[in-house]
Amino acid sequence: MTPIEELKRAETLMNENAYDEAVVIYLGLRQRYKEFAPLCNYRIAAISNNTGDPLTAYDLYYKAFSAKPDLAEILYGSGHSSHNYVYSGKKDETQLTVCPLCCGSDVQPRWCYPLTEAQGYKCGFTPVDYSISSHYNGSMEVISVIRKR
Repeated sequence: MTPIEELKRAETLMNENAYDEAVVIYLGLRQRYKEFAPLCNYRIAAISNNTGDPLTAYDLYYKAFSAKPDLAEILYGSGHSSHNYVYSGKKDETQLTVCPLCCGSDVQPRWCYPLTEAQGYKCGFTPVDYSISSHYNGSMEVISVIRKR
């Protein structure tokens, strides 16, 4: 199989939620073809997030953008608002360690999202963000992480 065929196979597996099989292909491609590493890291980040590991996803998304700052050009079609986005370095961030609703310290990373995927993304913001969960009034609340801009 050619590298492009492997990549297409991994994409199909990912879309079918066959994450373990897709990751094996992405890892192999990443190791054998360094030019595929940013895209593979981006896809493994999505899988990590979907399987409950938002911190690994967060790190891999940034690793992908750091290795290929113009990765958005490959990821998004020419009609997408982030198509011409070029990563220029990590923004100054403040991570919540205490829930702003209940002042509890039981915050947990819950979900990671590459904001560049959203239509209308503004380049002045961090390209990747994650939400936290905290117990508030006996229920689980999801709170977006506050960032300095």
